[in-house]
Amino acid sequence: MVLQRLLSLAIVLSFLCGCAIGPRTIRNATLGYNEVLHDTAEAELLLNLVRARYGEQPNFVEVASVTQQYAFTSQTTLQGDVAGAVFPPVGSFFPHLILNGTVAETPTIALAPKFDDKFNQRLRSPISIDSMSILVWCGWNIDTVLRVTSNNINGLDNALMAGRAHPEWPANVDEFKQVTYLLKQLQLRGKVELVAQFPEEGAAAKPESTEDKRIEDQLHVLRFSPDVVGTPEHQQLMQLLKLGKAESYYKVNAAAEGILKEQPPYDEVVLSRRSFSEVMYYMSHGIEVPCEHIVKGIAHQTNLGNGQVFDWNTVTGDMLRVCCQKRRPKNAEVAVKYRDYWFYIPNSDLASRYTLNFLVELYNMEVRGGGGASVPLITIGAGGK
Repeated sequence: MVLQRLLSLAIVLSFLCGCAIGPRTIRNATLGYNEVLHDTAEAELLLNLVRARYGEQPNFVEVASVTQQYAFTSQTTLQGDVAGAVFPPVGSFFPHLILNGTVAETPTIALAPKFDDKFNQRLRSPISIDSMSILVWCGWNIDTVLRVTSNNINGLDNALMAGRAHPEWPANVDEFKQVTYLLKQLQLRGKVELVAQFPEEGAAAKPESTEDKRIEDQLHVLRFSPDVVGTPEHQQLMQLLKLGKAESYYKVNAAAEGILKEQPPYDEVVLSRRSFSEVMYYMSHGIEVPCEHIVKGIAHQTNLGNGQVFDWNTVTGDMLRVCCQKRRPKNAEVAVKYRDYWFYIPNSDLASRYTLNFLVELYNMEVRGGGGASVPLITIGAGGK
């Protein structure tokens, strides 16, 4: 009788052990895959940025699915001598209680290289203003959004030629950066926003279907708080952007063909936008390359014509800096090996980590996800209601 109870106890213990190990294994595996996929996305983007720095084409491989199967087996062994004992001490019944369990893990991972026409078209199409407004609304700094995605604003250059593999002349982006700096300061105080809206208030102005909303009467505006209009900051922005009138909001439109022929003053904000492919070339200029690669002509540098080399860190260095060295770096947030060198972002470089995270989100939205037009827009009336 006692032996039966002990056997029952062993079976229960074995079952409870299996119940404990199973959920714990699944939880650890789920979090592990989540972390690995996150780190892989950052490493893949960094690798493509490094490729762009060397004038090579990017290559993306998407993890299409992860299927995980588990098999748990357990075994319980009781060892002891019960002969000649009616009610012996418990210790003599089972001096050795052995519980064995194994978990078999069989993952199936589907990888999908991105070579199709739609993917390449999204990679090389101008980034939508929808995506830009959504990113600003979601909390990304407006200066980061505009500096990364725009070639120019109202004719102010943002290193247009940096969006290609081998820019031949330097860039002066001081006025452009001044505009984005002022907008960022206003954004931090909640005084400016880049949003989608309808030109008129009221239900009559709103088309019925969601698709019609994007096509008919949809526009974007750079909206200022009324108490900002007329302030020195607002006036400075008007002067830099060559805006004719002091308004609380300005329409934001994509640059059309022949934008260089337009003359100030402007009555709207006109954006010439980069493609994500151009974004990668632009941001890649913040990547440090070994001197031997420059000497051998493997990596390009922009000469000033007087024997000096243009420092592209003056353009993008405050957003992204990627270091390189022969040995695998320690304390790196993300690191990839390329041409026998390690390229990495130190985990102490918060600005570069922020920018890399932004680039990952921009890629996920604009290229992988199909652009801001595929995301529900945050739309408000012209009066802010």
